[in-house]
Amino acid sequence: MTGYSSIARGGRGARVLQWRSPGLDVAGIECLRHRELLELETVQSTSLESFKRAIVEALAPPPVTPPPLPNGGRPFVFLNTEPRHDTIGAQIRAGIGDRAAWAEPLRVGSALEVRRDLEQNLIDCDAMVMVYTDNAGWARAQLRAFRKHAPRRERPVRAIPVINAPADPKPELGFSLPEMIIIDGRGGIGSEALAQLTRSLRL
Repeated sequence: MTGYSSIARGGRGARVLQWRSPGLDVAGIECLRHRELLELETVQSTSLESFKRAIVEALAPPPVTPPPLPNGGRPFVFLNTEPRHDTIGAQIRAGIGDRAAWAEPLRVGSALEVRRDLEQNLIDCDAMVMVYTDNAGWARAQLRAFRKHAPRRERPVRAIPVINAPADPKPELGFSLPEMIIIDGRGGIGSEALAQLTRSLRL
């Protein structure tokens, strides 16, 4: 066991981690002072590998608490759709109502303005909802863009719900992110699809 001092006792707010072999017979130690040191609550009688893991966990920074949501706690949802899917987008907005703040892609302006608006929505949104029909190339490009800008976000995204809307034939999306949630919308944006979307957005 390492040396013992006022700092090792937890001075200056330090957390103390000490180790002894689980095979050590503490009761057989004649020196009372040494036995007391080995029986302190800071001493772990574990395997050396377990003690190493405890050190790593103790050195890990505490989890960062994200700042509270603005707008009275309503999440900011980026409804990322192509112009031809505006009808489906309107159904989604109507189903969610005022439980979320919304933004849609900028439809007018220069290419630079449209790109910058897209990037800012990807960075600021609490969730990104997409509509996937026969547009695998477009959908994959949006997911790649989100992944690219994720390091600039201040908080983790709640979810990336992907509405699987009707199309025949339909190419495979072939793209997955941990936050993606596929919602079955092949029968339309009905109550079941909206219920899944509501759960994924934590509304």
